[in-house]
This record gives sequence, structure tokens and C-alpha cells, in this order.
Amino acid sequence: MNLNLYGYQNQWIIVDMGMTFGHKLGIDLIVPSIRYLEGKNILGIVATHGHEDHIGAIPYLWEKVQCPIYATPFTSILIKRKLMEAYIDDSILHTLSLNARFDLGPFDIQLITMTHSILEPNALAIRTPKGNIFHTGDWKLDPNPLIGESTDWKAIESFAKEGILAVVSDSTNALEEGSTPSEMEARHEISHAIAGHKQTVAITCFASNVARLESIVHAAHEHGRKPVIVGRSLWKMLDAAQSSGYLKNLPAVYDEDDFNSIAPSERLVVCTGSQGEPRSALFKMATGQHPRVKLAFGDVVIFSSRVIPGNEIEVSKVRNHLSRLGVHIITPRGTSLHVSGHPSQDDLKELYKWLKPRICIPVHGEHRHMKAHARIAEELGVSYTFIPQNGQALSIKEDGVEVIEEFEAIPCAVDGNQVVPLNHQTFRDRHKLMMSGVVLASLWIDKKGELLEAYVDCMGVYEVDDGMFDRLEDAVFMCYEGLTMDGNIPSLTTIEEKVRALLRQEIMTYTGKKPVCVVHVMEDK
Repeated sequence: MNLNLYGYQNQWIIVDMGMTFGHKLGIDLIVPSIRYLEGKNILGIVATHGHEDHIGAIPYLWEKVQCPIYATPFTSILIKRKLMEAYIDDSILHTLSLNARFDLGPFDIQLITMTHSILEPNALAIRTPKGNIFHTGDWKLDPNPLIGESTDWKAIESFAKEGILAVVSDSTNALEEGSTPSEMEARHEISHAIAGHKQTVAITCFASNVARLESIVHAAHEHGRKPVIVGRSLWKMLDAAQSSGYLKNLPAVYDEDDFNSIAPSERLVVCTGSQGEPRSALFKMATGQHPRVKLAFGDVVIFSSRVIPGNEIEVSKVRNHLSRLGVHIITPRGTSLHVSGHPSQDDLKELYKWLKPRICIPVHGEHRHMKAHARIAEELGVSYTFIPQNGQALSIKEDGVEVIEEFEAIPCAVDGNQVVPLNHQTFRDRHKLMMSGVVLASLWIDKKGELLEAYVDCMGVYEVDDGMFDRLEDAVFMCYEGLTMDGNIPSLTTIEEKVRALLRQEIMTYTGKKPVCVVHVMEDK
């Protein structure tokens, strides 16, 4: 979830505002902390491209910064939809042409076309009076991206001649040797994988990879199959691409309502769910829950995607469901069924040979990736490298980088319609409930201080039967009698604390677990 902030003379620009996905404690989305932005003069948000980890947090965090947003046409359409869904006026969104150059305060910003696994990825050439920054965004070197422009080497060369103080660049594949394969290789591999099957073939891929979608559609027609697109996000990306002027000559595609009218030997299903998402089309197909698209014994599912770290369990579950159906699974292992959108080692070397910066600041990867990236830059003669951490404010100078401020960058969860820090007590409570369950107790005390009734209930605590409930309620009465033995009625807080401690001990004795205990005391007035 990328969010970068550049400041000069107390004026600031935000580069990207992305999110990531959550899988636990009822959290679907996680967004960055923007506490550091509070009180700052934010001139605008510049989006490098349209992936969720670069634009997905905008509808949740924009109200905190309330500044203009700048993006190229395809990315602008994706952002506009998010703003509309969040009831934010899209007049704040400014659509830029490819290779646009514009000023935001002291920042002279030029978009430089790169290649990636989505349309219109851009690097930013950021010119300031104190030096030039090349912010790559996500990129790869693809001589044949199939859709969209190739890397604009002329613009890179021209910017390099002006002198580059620092490169801030993608490190995701810095441990991978060689060069990242072209999208053209994936097209050839997909066509090969489809050939020869006699039943339904389904291919799952990242919805945002429009070039991959086009390759699958072409491969379907090449082998006499009709491509059936299943999944709202795929249709949204297709619509955004065509609205931006791409895929105008795409061969015919079909939707899920056409599935049953097409013979199995002529079907090719393109679907979402490559990461095992429980609400995705592939998950529903694998578990038999999809209302229209059904898979049968002998069908084929091809994964044209990598498994994002952290999603291994979810993907394995989906593949096991498919296996139980008797579906043949084809993964990209050892093939080019999926090619990355990020630079491998030779790609990084090629870029640094052109840019020749004084400073390398690796970002977008784990520490081991950024360290490998820094080592490559050093081998190519970059005089200074610095591996940053989330929450560090860096001063970039001619002679290097200095950490001038640090803050605790605690990510936030989108929880319903609220944005809540992940270290909030809410999620600590949920974790406790998940691990040990909860015991609920209600006590009713009359005006004379006599305990009239005690009711105990449990949730998420194994093998608590009626007999145990009776024993727990008897124990509460005995505890209360002990507290009032001298004729004095303790405070409600004291009663709650003593009963809570009692219940925890009793449940621990019976079950070996320490559940959350919630005690309410009601008193007649």
C-alpha cells in the first residue's frame, strides 16, 4: 500500500495513495496512516498508475487531505468510479495526457511512460530547485507490452542529462536474476496451454492486467472457443480500457448468462479469484456456489497469475476444492503463463545505466528486496544508497540522505464506514474473542442490595453445558454473598471486577481457556 510524500519549503505532494487487503478480524481493507500529513499544505495527489495498492485508499483518506488528484485517462476513470461510490465530487480529479508536464507549487512534474502489468504506468520526473528526483512507480522493461506505449527512453535520457539527485524505485523483483519476461511470452504460453482440451477451460488472472485479458480472448478465438468473462472487476477493467480508447478491436466476448448455451468444448471462462478471494468468481465456481457457471469432472483451470505472499492458504483452499471436483489444474510454475510487472536485476541495471543518479532510495518491497536493489545500484557506481523504513522523513541532499523525523506508521483498517488504527483496542478485543471466546454475566440487585438473579452465557467456549451454567450461576451467588457478608454493599465496579475474576477462574478450571468476561450489574433504584 504505497503512499509517498515529497516536501519542499513547507509545500507537499502525495505520490499514490494505495491500500492492501486484510483477511482477519473482520478487516477487508487496510490503508496507510496519514497522521504525518495533518496540518501540512498538500498541493495534490499524483497517481502513478491504477493498481489498488496505489489508488485504493483514495476514497477512504481523501477527506483528510482534500486536495486535487492528478492521473492519466485510464487511471482517472478508475479513480472517478471510486470517488462516485464514496460520494466525493469528482471535480477534484484532473485528467492528464500521457507524458504531461505540469507544476504544483515548487514541483515541476513530468509523467514518463513506463511498462507494467496495467495500462498507463508512469514514472515521475520531479524537478525542484534543490535537485531532481526520478520516482519510478511500478515498472518493468517490456519491449512488447501488447497494449499501450513502450517505455519512453527518450524522455528518460533527456531527464538524465539534466542530472538526477536521487532515484526512488520499485524493488519487488530485485532478487530475481535476468530480465522480467515480456507480456508477449505470456500470450504465447496461454495459447499453448489452451490447446488440445475437450471440455470447459477456465483461466484466472489479475483483473487489472488488460493485456492479459486481451491475450486470453485472442487465444480463445484462435482455438475455436468463446471467451466468457465472469467477475465484475474484469468487466469494469474492460469498460475502463475501452472508454480510454484501448481494445477497440477486441474479438467478441460473452458474459456468464451465455455460459450454458455454449458447448463445453467451445467454452473458455475468464474469471477473477486468482488469489483465492472467498467472494470471487473462481471460489464460487470451485465450491459450487456460482449460480450460473459450473465446473465438472475433466474441466481445466489455468492460473495465469502468481500467488501474492500472504495468500498461499487461500489459494491452496481453492485448488483443493477444484481438485475434489476432478478439475485439472495448470499453474504457472516453470512457465510464462504469468509474467511479472516488476523489474528483475538486469532491468534495474539497465535503468541505472541510463539515469546515473547520485543517490538510490529503494522502496516497494521487503527489506531483503530493497537491500538487493541497493547492492545493484552500488555495483553500478551510485555513490550513496539508503534503505528507508515506513514512517521516516528523509532530507535528500547532494551528499546523501538524513533521517530528520520518525513517527509510528501504524496502518489503519477500513472497518465498516470507519478508518481505525490497527493497534486500536477494538482489534485487540476481537483477537481475544477469536482466541478464547466470551463469557457474559448479568446480575440483578434490588433496592435492599439483595442479588435476585444471576444469568451467565457463553459464546465461543467449547463444551459449556447446562450443568456448568448452573454451577457458574451458583458461584456468582456465593461470590456476591461473600462480598456482602458484613452488611455493606460494595460499588458496582467492585462487584463487576470480583465476578469477572471468578468467572475467568471457573472457566479456566473447566476448559483450560481464559475467555473474555463481560459482567453487567443492574440495580433497582
